[in-house]
Amino acid sequence: MSFGLFTKTCPWCEKQLPQGTQLGQRPAPVPAKWYQFSKHELVCPLCNSPVAIEENGRWWMLLALPLPLGTLAELIIGPSFLVPYYVTPFLWGLLIIGAIGYGHGIKLKKVGAA
Repeated sequence: MSFGLFTKTCPWCEKQLPQGTQLGQRPAPVPAKWYQFSKHELVCPLCNSPVAIEENGRWWMLLALPLPLGTLAELIIGPSFLVPYYVTPFLWGLLIIGAIGYGHGIKLKKVGAA
């Protein structure tokens, strides 16, 4: 049963992508810029039209940063120096909220629409 948390709608064909469906990829028609890591573009698996992920949902992942940063600080400086033991469950909660917010907040948008 899906509650629409991770299901997305293709902006081209207006069809609901099944939960767990991965976007396809194909070589990009234009060469990559100097700051781009990939020479591929994402495509809808149902209609093979180019799509992109909007940037709005990615900000939720910032809530996941305190846990790895606190863990890294404890590994470098020593245990329980910066992060008390009772704060760690709160940091795990932030990580889970960030992951759910990311999954709920991302949307697909059209690429190359004329």
